[in-house]
Amino acid sequence: MKRAGRQFVEPIREKEKINLMKQYLAEQSYRNYFIFVFGINTGLYLSDILALRVKDIRDKDYIKVDENGSGRIRTIVFSNGLKKEISKYTDHKKEEQLLFPSRKGDKPIGRQTIWRFINDAAKVSGVSGNIGAHTMRKTYGYHLYERTQDAVSLQMEFGHKYPSDSLRYIGMDEKTIIRVSRKLAVQI
Repeated sequence: MKRAGRQFVEPIREKEKINLMKQYLAEQSYRNYFIFVFGINTGLYLSDILALRVKDIRDKDYIKVDENGSGRIRTIVFSNGLKKEISKYTDHKKEEQLLFPSRKGDKPIGRQTIWRFINDAAKVSGVSGNIGAHTMRKTYGYHLYERTQDAVSLQMEFGHKYPSDSLRYIGMDEKTIIRVSRKLAVQI
């Protein structure tokens, strides 16, 4: 499926597949593992993740992020599990250092690099469908909705105009979108 000239990417719906991807990435590179874990636990845009510095997340319970430079401030609360991963990843890093520097260190790693290792992990783990770097954000949203069944919270989390936009974004089928939209409709 294509949208606006780009390939539509899917969330990773099955937790077992997520765990297989995490295991594979941890065996390949702790940095790659951490990018994936951070992405699926925060739902941030990749550009926002790549702009982070160590000082932005080290020893924090939450961060506030201007999402995609839009002026919309989103508060990201870190779970205890994510805080442990953050501590482990940032332990020997300098405060001012980019969280995910390129080899030269003056810029973040490239989106293409992230796309490549996420795709590799997905293939090895048996994940089907179109997978890309944006899959991390969609995976976060999909599992948030699965836990809460709250389309309005999902809409607010992602800053979409309508709950149905958020459901479509995370790859819900049309029947689910119609069912939720009917539930939310004002009865006159």
